[in-house]
Amino acid sequence: MPVDTLKYSAEAVLENGDTYFFDDPGCVAIWLNKQKDKDKIIIWMYSLDTKRWINGRTAYYSLVENTPMFYGFGAYEKKQNGFITFNKMFVRMIRGENLTNPKIRKQILDSLKKQK
Repeated sequence: MPVDTLKYSAEAVLENGDTYFFDDPGCVAIWLNKQKDKDKIIIWMYSLDTKRWINGRTAYYSLVENTPMFYGFGAYEKKQNGFITFNKMFVRMIRGENLTNPKIRKQILDSLKKQK
């Protein structure tokens, strides 16, 4: 899918400099799961709060964004209540625990309603 906005965009840079672009943070997790030497790949995410590129591995992720692929994870530089780490986002994506899963979507949205 073409990347037509920075809002949820991401990049992955391999050791040799090859760079891959993504339109949704969830897509990075799916792609990264298939790579060798995952820890050597640099991940950049566009931050929704500071509007700049940040280290995707140290970013915090919201769970209910309206992302291009509907996974729901948006990257933020500053931690907020209910946000998760990159590792937790990665695991949730691999397990299918994102907003494309109707049971997870209901669970997350119900949880957010209770917090209000």
